[in-house]
Amino acid sequence: MAIDATAPYDDTNVFARILRGELPCRKVYEDDHVLAFHDINPLAPVHILVIPKGSYVSWDDFSERGSAEEITAFVRAVGRIAREQGLEPLADALLADPTLDPQETAAAYVTGTGEGQVPDAAAALESPPQAQDEPRATAQAQQGQAAQPAAPLSTLIPQAQTYLGTLPCFNPGMQCTAQRITVTLAPNHRWRARSAYLDQSRASGSPMTDQGCWREIPDHPPRILVLEGNGNVRADLALVGNALRVLAVNGQSPNLSYSLTRQPDLDPIDELAKEALPDCD
Repeated sequence: MAIDATAPYDDTNVFARILRGELPCRKVYEDDHVLAFHDINPLAPVHILVIPKGSYVSWDDFSERGSAEEITAFVRAVGRIAREQGLEPLADALLADPTLDPQETAAAYVTGTGEGQVPDAAAALESPPQAQDEPRATAQAQQGQAAQPAAPLSTLIPQAQTYLGTLPCFNPGMQCTAQRITVTLAPNHRWRARSAYLDQSRASGSPMTDQGCWREIPDHPPRILVLEGNGNVRADLALVGNALRVLAVNGQSPNLSYSLTRQPDLDPIDELAKEALPDCD
């Protein structure tokens, strides 16, 4: 997409909201002019975004209107981050993306192998269904069957997101205690969850994990149905800002309002890394 350096700055873009603290990030570096943080949907073992704090709509805009102090701080921040991450040579680590939407901002990506690794579970959770379904498509082709198109990625959840909160036992007859719930939703409509009873003295207190598929209901606010393997609805949630409001769990609606809050760090729930992925087409 061509960039119009004269376009007005959109202060509702995702980078502006991160700078204001309205959206979380895994911060790597910050000074008076620059913020750097891990990309929530990494394309390499090390994938860091570096953005100026000024209201710039593109690289052209930043290079034209940015002060010498801002530009110097930006370049030095990129070099510092690349060195600290062990990304050499720097020319291989820095990529200025000229295709950013003009309603976003000027940004640089510092990428490379470094010393870190993207968790295998996170990669599996977030990878496009097309890549994961290649073996099945190949088998269908060999059998003369038409390959089924993969389900489109979600625009409601454009990257994997983790939510955390404490929920009570909605059914008193179950005689259970409150649980700490972690839920990670991916744009390919897969979910993973971890739950742990707060009363760890109970035999059932060991953390439990599970995974499955989720579906979007176009409501106001939008709803997310967390499905079990048999298609039954485990949880009915409403996406409100940076939180998932609990409408019902296993058919039981809470008397009070409970929410799971979005976390700055992605939890891939890698206890499930060796489990077969659910088919969420």
